[in-house]
Amino acid sequence: MQKRPRSDQDIKGRLVATLCLNAAIALTEIIAGMFAGSIALVADAVHNFGDTCAVTLALFARVLSSRPPSLRHTYGLIRFEVLAAFLNAAVLVVAAILMVERALFRLLHPEPIHAGLIILVATVAFAANSASALLLHRHHPHDLNLRAVFLHLVQDVLSSLLVVVSATLTYAGLGTRLDAVAAMIIAGAVLFGVVPILKQAMTILLEGVPDGIHLQSVVDSVEHHFDGIAMHHVHVWQIGLRQHALTAHLLMPNMDVAAAEALCDKVRVHLQQTWQIQHSTLQPEVKGCGSETLLGTWYSTGDGD
Repeated sequence: MQKRPRSDQDIKGRLVATLCLNAAIALTEIIAGMFAGSIALVADAVHNFGDTCAVTLALFARVLSSRPPSLRHTYGLIRFEVLAAFLNAAVLVVAAILMVERALFRLLHPEPIHAGLIILVATVAFAANSASALLLHRHHPHDLNLRAVFLHLVQDVLSSLLVVVSATLTYAGLGTRLDAVAAMIIAGAVLFGVVPILKQAMTILLEGVPDGIHLQSVVDSVEHHFDGIAMHHVHVWQIGLRQHALTAHLLMPNMDVAAAEALCDKVRVHLQQTWQIQHSTLQPEVKGCGSETLLGTWYSTGDGD
C-alpha cells in the first residue's frame, strides 16, 4: 500500500477553506439570482452548490481512504475516493441537464433581469472561485478525487466570468436572452469536462484494465523477457487511483518449487518496473491447468481463479 503524502493535512486544510468559500458563494448567488431574475446566476449558484457537495465528499473520502486494511476491507477503503469522484461528476451531469432545460425555457420566454446586481455578485463569485481554485491547483494532477473537485472550481471561475460578461452586454442593451445563452454555455462546459472523470472512475469501479496498460502487451513482454514460460488467465485492475494489481498463471515446465518461486519474484519486479503494477499474485504451474487462454473465467473449475 502506498503511504499518504506528507502534505495530506495541508490538502485537508485547503479543502476546508474551499468548502467555506463555495458555501458562501452558492448562498449569495442563489439569493441574488432569484432577486435579479437571472437564470445564469442561479445556474452558477447551483454549480457552486455542487462544488460544496464535491468538496464535502472529497474530505469524507480522504478520511475514509486513509484507514488501514481490515479483515472486512482487505485493501482498505482506498476506492472510496474513486466513488466520490464518480458521484461528484454525476451530480454535475444532472445539474447541467437541469440548467439546459431551464435556459431553453428562458430563451422562449425572456424576462427582464437586474444586470447591475448580477455583475456585482458574479464579480465577487469570480474572485472567490479563483481563490478556491488556487488553493488546490498544486495537487489536482495527482489525485482523481481532487482533480474532480479542481475541475468543479475551474468551471466555476469560467462560468462566473461568463455571467459577468453576459450581464454587462445585457446592461449595454443587447438583450435579456444573453443570460440564458450564458447558462447553456456553462452547462455545456460542465458536460464536456466531466466525461473523462466519469470514464476513468467507471473503469476503476468496474475493475477494467487501467489506462496505459494493454493486456496482451503485458503478457508478450513477460514471455519475451523470460524464456520458457507461458502466461495465461490474466486479470489486471486498479484498486485505487494509482494502485495497479494483477493475477495470472505462469506455466513453467520442468521447474522445481524453489526455481519457480525465484522466477515469480523476477516477474513481479518486471511487472512493477515496466508496467507500474505494484501488486501481482502469480500462480506457478508445472503441468498446466488445462486451459491456457489469456483470460480466466468465473465459471471454469480447477483453474485457480
